[in-house]
Amino acid sequence: MDNLINFVGFDFRMSIMETRNLVTMLVLLVAAVVSAADVEQVHISLGNAKDSGITVTWLSNVTLDWQVEFGIVGGANTTVSPSSTDNYDFSVVNASDGSCYTYTSPNIFTAVVGPAAAPFIKPGATIYYRIFADGADSADFSFRVPPGAGAPVKLAMIGDLGQTVNSSSTIDHVISGTGDGSTYDAAIIVGDLSYADAENLGKCEHPGGCEPTRWDSFGRMFEPLGAVVPTMTTPGNHEIELANEFDLAAAGAAGCDVTTVPFLEYRHRWFHYTTDSPDALHYSWDIGNVHNVMLNSYSRYVDDKWNTSSSDQYMWLAADLKAVDRAVTPWILVHLHAPWYNSNSHHRGEAEEVEIMALFEPLLHANNIDVIFAGHVHSYERTHQVLNGKLATGPSFIEINIGDGGNREGPAVPWCDPISLFPWSAYRDAEFGHGTFETANNTHARWTWHRNNVSETDAPGDDIWITKSGEGLRIFDAVPTPQGDTGIEWVVGRQHEHVDDPRYGRRETRRSYDPCPSL
Repeated sequence: MDNLINFVGFDFRMSIMETRNLVTMLVLLVAAVVSAADVEQVHISLGNAKDSGITVTWLSNVTLDWQVEFGIVGGANTTVSPSSTDNYDFSVVNASDGSCYTYTSPNIFTAVVGPAAAPFIKPGATIYYRIFADGADSADFSFRVPPGAGAPVKLAMIGDLGQTVNSSSTIDHVISGTGDGSTYDAAIIVGDLSYADAENLGKCEHPGGCEPTRWDSFGRMFEPLGAVVPTMTTPGNHEIELANEFDLAAAGAAGCDVTTVPFLEYRHRWFHYTTDSPDALHYSWDIGNVHNVMLNSYSRYVDDKWNTSSSDQYMWLAADLKAVDRAVTPWILVHLHAPWYNSNSHHRGEAEEVEIMALFEPLLHANNIDVIFAGHVHSYERTHQVLNGKLATGPSFIEINIGDGGNREGPAVPWCDPISLFPWSAYRDAEFGHGTFETANNTHARWTWHRNNVSETDAPGDDIWITKSGEGLRIFDAVPTPQGDTGIEWVVGRQHEHVDDPRYGRRETRRSYDPCPSL
């Protein structure tokens, strides 16, 4: 006996057994589709970089016995249960109507795996993984295990990403690699991720508004990169999300609860499992021959002693730098949000810049760090060697500001003119982009800054070799000659700036805290 089946407008005549098989297939198909949709915002980070640990984070509104399976093609595999399951509430007064609003996040799952549980997780190996529950899978993902201790690395550098078409462009560029078919070992975001600004619900004039759900839309947007390249982050000012005194007064008058914990949403979603740090807002990690220090420019919201040598962050940093083995990780990169050297008219003279710099710069200089990466100012700028707010007279570090990842406020202009007012400024350009820091060995690294309006295969906007010796850093154009020599050296007095490009639309006009200096 046959059954007449109508499926999407077409009739099919099937036996009872065939009907049962079809029903089974459809149930499995629907289960897979549903579960894939319910596993979202997947991103990976380095759990404990010293033993190649990998952390997988994902969100889901469905309560199931989720698992993560890791494996290699044609080889071994292992299954790991989540090490933590979390969610949170964010409460705020909706300024548009005075109502109480509480957002409850999806469940946040994290699973950590390392060589102890999965011996096949070795430097350079391609690992495939899937998140599944009750026989239903998410999409399949893969990542390359970062290089081992002391090996060269390639890092993607992003700042002030946001979630605009320019943000998507940055992500697409990074996913495409570096133009030579290679991929990144890790990505770094120096603060200002989602621009959720949830504390401003109902009083936000920015495109897309301000609300907690923007953390979810950001996670979905970032997944194509975050699920395949380990991503490490620092907090920016847009991660604070703290009610001000007027918000608290309004909440009290309306009888509303309001979130009073700074960095609440960021901490829950972008916690990094690393060793030797008591706080996810500042930590360090090693990858290949690079030691990365992640600092919190806004520690004053969590530490009353934030601008003193008794602060938790300062004491931790002093111990961390002392423990670095420069024979294994000769390169030290420091990542923070608020820049110390800035010739733009925006974000000048803020306490998070001036006081953090006064406290931390002598410590970093004494430990011979190489590069500081910062964001906050939505333009690109690279310095010569600097110290004490001016050109260094001896060996020191350089600073690179990459706050041009795609934020919703537009590239920051104008610059303080002329550039000669800032003899320490080497290169500046107000366009959206991202960067690549790639070590060749213990003494040579290549830095490239890529404009988003060109292909990754096109010439970068800024392209240099950073060389180091006992006499400090030297910077050269990365333009090799047929003889293999590098290009022209970036000596003091050499400066470059790109003229304003009208193609980038709306520009920031926010008033700065400190006016530009005059001639």
